[in-house]
Amino acid sequence: MKKQTKVLGLILLFLLGSSYFSAFSNLEVPLPWLKGFAVLLPVQVGVLIYFAYRAYSSKLPPQH
Repeated sequence: MKKQTKVLGLILLFLLGSSYFSAFSNLEVPLPWLKGFAVLLPVQVGVLIYFAYRAYSSKLPPQH
């Protein structure tokens, strides 16, 4: 069951990433550096959420 959930999560991330890439490849942005920044912004937010989760989960007391 855990492997199936992991596979479904990876499929969901793949679909979200490919649709995001497709949307930005068709977008007309006047400044080229702005398009690159906008593409990398979700990656940066995802990394921040991941590190915040890791920091929070390491501070939780162990469960028995």
